[in-house]
Amino acid sequence: MTIPYSATLIGISEQISNKMVKKVNKNKSTVYETIDINNNVISLSRKDIYNMAKIIKEVIVKNCSNLNKLIEYYGNMTTLLITLGIPITWQPKPNGVKIYESYLKSEKTNYSFRKGFKSHTVVLKKVKLPKIVDKMKSRKAIVPNIIHSLDSHHKISIVSKFRERTIFTIHDCFVIHPNDHTKLKNEFVNTFVSLYFDHNFLDTYHEAVLNKIEENYNFQSIEGKLYVDYKGKLLPIPAKPD
Repeated sequence: MTIPYSATLIGISEQISNKMVKKVNKNKSTVYETIDINNNVISLSRKDIYNMAKIIKEVIVKNCSNLNKLIEYYGNMTTLLITLGIPITWQPKPNGVKIYESYLKSEKTNYSFRKGFKSHTVVLKKVKLPKIVDKMKSRKAIVPNIIHSLDSHHKISIVSKFRERTIFTIHDCFVIHPNDHTKLKNEFVNTFVSLYFDHNFLDTYHEAVLNKIEENYNFQSIEGKLYVDYKGKLLPIPAKPD
C-alpha cells in the first residue's frame, strides 16, 4: 500500500525505523540495529535508513508501472472535477452507497497550556474562508478512499447475509459461531469475487464521471483525445488506463 497511500520517503523511513530495526543509544548518539542474512548485527544511521527507503520506493515504482498509471489517472480526474466544480463521488457497486469526497483548505492554530508540571500543545484546525477545495489533499486521498469504500462494501455485503445470526467485525476480521464458520467463509469468497471480478469498478467510475461532466459542459474530440470546453479553454480528460 506504499504507493496507493502516497507514502513519502520520510514516511517510509519512519516505518523502517519503527518496525524493522531496533533503536539503541551508543556513545550519546542514536543508531539502529538489525541483522544481516548471516545473523550478524549491523548498525544503521538515519541516512542509511533514508537510502533504504529510496531503494524500496524506486523498486516498487519500477515494478508496479500499471499501478502508478492508475493512481495518476484518479489524481488527474480528481483535479479536473475540482476545476470544473463537480462533486467527487463514486459507488463501490451500482447498487452501493454513494460516496462523497470533499477536503477544504484549513489553517492550524497551536494552543499551549500547562497541566501540573507538564506543558501540552493542542493543534486545532479551522476551515479557511472563503471555502476552497484542497486539490493536493483530494488527489492524495482519492485512491485510499476508494480502497476503503470497496473494503467497506465487501464487509457490509457479508454482514447483510447474517441478519439472523450474531456476527462481529473488527476491521477485516469476523467473529461468528463455529457452526456458521463454513457459511461465512463461502460468503466471504463469493462477495469478494462479485465485487472485484464480476464488476469492473474502473469502467463504471470512468463512465459515471464522463456523464457528470457532459451534464454541465461540452466535449470535443481532437486527434482521438477527449477534451472538455471550460470557459473557452480545452481541458484534457484523463484517459482510462488499460
